[in-house]
Amino acid sequence: MISVRGRVDIAISTCPSIVCGNCLPESDAASTVYKMEMPKNTEFNVDYIQKALAHAYKCDELKVESFQLELKKQTCEYFCSDIYQCNVKYRKTPESNIEKGKYIIKDLRYMFSTDKSEKLMFQKILPAMDEILGRAFPDDLNEYKLSANCLYCESSEWGENYLLEDLNTLDYTHLDRQKGLNLHEAKICLQKMAQFHAASMILIDEQPDLVDELPRSHFTAEYQWYPIDTLMKDSTKYTADVFTKEMPEIAIKMEAQMSRAFMRRMRSIMDPENSRVKVIIHGEPWINNMLINRAKEKSIFMDFQHSCLGSPGIDLNFFFHTSPEFSEAFDKRPELLEHYCKCLRKTLSSCGYTGSIPDFALINSERIRCAIYSYYAAILYLPIRCASPEASENFDVQTLLNEKAMLKKRQQLFANGPLLKQLRTVLINFNRASVLEIHEPEPWD
Repeated sequence: MISVRGRVDIAISTCPSIVCGNCLPESDAASTVYKMEMPKNTEFNVDYIQKALAHAYKCDELKVESFQLELKKQTCEYFCSDIYQCNVKYRKTPESNIEKGKYIIKDLRYMFSTDKSEKLMFQKILPAMDEILGRAFPDDLNEYKLSANCLYCESSEWGENYLLEDLNTLDYTHLDRQKGLNLHEAKICLQKMAQFHAASMILIDEQPDLVDELPRSHFTAEYQWYPIDTLMKDSTKYTADVFTKEMPEIAIKMEAQMSRAFMRRMRSIMDPENSRVKVIIHGEPWINNMLINRAKEKSIFMDFQHSCLGSPGIDLNFFFHTSPEFSEAFDKRPELLEHYCKCLRKTLSSCGYTGSIPDFALINSERIRCAIYSYYAAILYLPIRCASPEASENFDVQTLLNEKAMLKKRQQLFANGPLLKQLRTVLINFNRASVLEIHEPEPWD
């Protein structure tokens, strides 16, 4: 416990922090380990909280009377951020009454150059998209809140920290990651994705210079960041080995995915110039990055590190292969896609979009064109989404960056019958749809 100016105590969890900075491969290690450049710890003390709230409420005299911090445990939800819940008592002026507030502090460490998208999203792009959605005819959209309000942000060379509104106070809760989304929940989340994409289409037309400030996807860079290459290669090989006896043809095709040709395909679909429908994508719209208010049947996005210009097919493929329950993901996909398209059309019309509104056929063609992103999502993210409570324990960014630790973790992840059943079906479907076909097999560097 830490005393604050003799007034109250701050309760801070002893859960160890996860630090993710700039990484370089350690060549003399027995397994692939990445050296982490340790940044200076941000001190979320009374001075920080007071400065952040004074900025948020434009009250120079604001004074924090007391506050509590609780660091949330790392179990597959927060790989690159430390998330704190913060309860504060404060006065806006010396004469005013004490007020109470609940907030979230997000301490983000950069992993890609595109991680810097989040600050731009919170400070400029999401407010502009909210303004666009607010133009809709009364009650046309029911609700259109896209994200938590960002009250304050600080940047450094290694990351950013944010003071955000606590969405739990608005009755938003986490979804059941291990179970996945049922049909109704999936439709609520897809409605939010459609609103997000629709608002971005209007923003692209109205403020192209602002949208151009977004970094491009890390997949379009001239280099690849070591861990993504390594994680995708190792995940592909491990999954292929699991199914090699049962589905040898598919396993061989999966091995061929461990090549530069795969990365070229990813670059191609992530290049917005190749898309017939351009939106700002979320990049990782899966169950971990969405909250839901069940009573009011609305959802909201979190985490915008990977937001960039791209095709709606990227977000749709990622969502379909990481978030719905197994039966809903396959049996109800046409219904879910039609629901997304209906919500997209309604939002664009209600907000006065003057361009050509994409129909189901066009959106579906983009989904098919970007199908390789489904493979990426299923191989790398689906096992994490399905992780049991036991496999989720001590699963953090340090695990991801250590080959031996990750091998042990994969053994836990794949000791899961429902995951194996879903992956088996996914791989068979990928094979039938020619997603696994690569005509230029090359070794993965």
